[in-house]
Amino acid sequence: MPKTYVLIIDDDKELLAGLRRNLRRAKVGWVFYFADNVAEAMELAQTQKVDVVLSDMRMPDMHGAELLAHFAARYPDTLRVAFSEQYDPLMTSILTPCPHHYVSKPFCVDWLIQVVSDWLVKHRQQLSTVG
Repeated sequence: MPKTYVLIIDDDKELLAGLRRNLRRAKVGWVFYFADNVAEAMELAQTQKVDVVLSDMRMPDMHGAELLAHFAARYPDTLRVAFSEQYDPLMTSILTPCPHHYVSKPFCVDWLIQVVSDWLVKHRQQLSTVG
């Protein structure tokens, strides 16, 4: 299986620090990038390989829906995951048609790794049948 590159975007620096710490301990073998603002996320996406984008929906510099729409347009093969504390599946799907999946905060890192792994397998299978 190819190496997986994951970009996680959230303006909550404490949450990012906790994720960084817990994901390092998990030793999943993925490469993680962390951004606490949209500009940093876009710069990372332009300069680094990114297979998966996990973005908070509520950020001060741009709504996560706009950011994921940008990723959908510019990097269509990237798996996009939205997360938020105020998770309403119906409203989120109406406002945010671009993510492949939704996650409610807070979430367990082990669960997140398993879910993203499962999504990646399905996503890569879909890409291989289309391409």
